[in-house]
Amino acid sequence: MKRNADTRIDQASASTLGERADVYSYPQFRPCSKWVGISPKEGIKLYTPSSANSSLTRNNITQEQIACPSKRSSCGRRRGSLVSIEVLRPLNHKRIGAELTIHYQFFDTLFGEMMAASTHRGVCFAQYFAKRSTALTALNAFFPQATVVASSSQHLVALQQYLQNQLLPESKVKLHLIATPFQLNVWQALLKIPLGQLATYSDIAEMIGQPKSARAVGSAIGKNPLALIIPCHRVIKANGDLGQYRWGKARKAAIINWEATHSSGA
Repeated sequence: MKRNADTRIDQASASTLGERADVYSYPQFRPCSKWVGISPKEGIKLYTPSSANSSLTRNNITQEQIACPSKRSSCGRRRGSLVSIEVLRPLNHKRIGAELTIHYQFFDTLFGEMMAASTHRGVCFAQYFAKRSTALTALNAFFPQATVVASSSQHLVALQQYLQNQLLPESKVKLHLIATPFQLNVWQALLKIPLGQLATYSDIAEMIGQPKSARAVGSAIGKNPLALIIPCHRVIKANGDLGQYRWGKARKAAIINWEATHSSGA
């Protein structure tokens, strides 16, 4: 896969990168050693534009692989084959969640406390919030017609097992998501980015067979409702900059660093 990136940024100091990514303004980033097994200084040095450029995936992932049927995936032993996606309908916002019971719970991950929720068919929501009350408000807004209950489910248990295995693919996770066909294509493409590697928005656009849709790809990535599971954190700008991340740049840097040190090629 060809990457269109004309701009290269030279190696910067750890402090400069820290300021640019705002990583030290987040108190939760300071225990970097707990999250990624390295010190904050080592972590910032690990994530530099030049190191990011070297991590940008060169895998020849085709449109056919991305379109592999979600219910009967046989795409190979990758993260994408361990996460199956089913689309939750209808897309009419006023009826989202109608006749559904949403189970939710909070649990710790390597990168902070997560709120996760599921329908009877799969995980439908997994995000980070500063406050639990804010998380519950967001979940209710996401599924305005659903019955929301604080309880576990088989899908949430599978998700916890998946994350407790330090994000490595040891268990199957079923997803039940609200998505347009375009969003679904983009999210399935994200699942094909290998652990420890990165891609650009243009890369994803090429992967789904729409090379001129990089901006729309960015919008679809920004609407990903599942932190970590659908790895939107693996998408960065072509110049090596982290880019945006709805759960904080500090967390994005920490996840990228952890995966870089725990991938098979590290």
